[in-house]
Amino acid sequence: MTLDLNMQGALIGLVGLLVGALLSEYFRRKNRIESYAQKVFERRLGIYEKLHEMLNTAYRIATEVMENDKLSGEERKELISSAILKLAEFTDEHALFIDEYISVHVVATFMGAEDVLDIDNGLERAAAKSGVLERFKEAKSLIYEDSGLREIDKHYKSISRSAPDSAIIRYLKELKKNVT
Repeated sequence: MTLDLNMQGALIGLVGLLVGALLSEYFRRKNRIESYAQKVFERRLGIYEKLHEMLNTAYRIATEVMENDKLSGEERKELISSAILKLAEFTDEHALFIDEYISVHVVATFMGAEDVLDIDNGLERAAAKSGVLERFKEAKSLIYEDSGLREIDKHYKSISRSAPDSAIIRYLKELKKNVT
């Protein structure tokens, strides 16, 4: 059952044609995915940048609400509710690009800030205020991570071999080391 030379050549040609078509399709799809990935990354980065700005604005409002004892309870509630509502609307509008868990965390970050001044015990008040600050820091870190900026920063630092150093930076690194 041997194939003559012409049949072998035709069979090899057919197999080569099939392999070529499969490889072509594979690379075409891969290029399409990479093309979309760049567009999606840029879009997500812009959305996360805006979310970060809104989070900082909401933090300034929350700080005012937690420290200004001239505001009535109703005024505090109205201010913080407005800030939280803006965050919720933004995360809902951009749910396609923002991780759902990050959305929930961001929206919940400042909940309860309006009640801080109502706490009579100074230690408990400080703890409640600290809890809001901690959730704010976590939200910023989550945005930094999910936006891809943390990995990009690592990449740039490995290329530039950047190692900024000062007394303040060393102190901050020591504080971070003691916390973790």
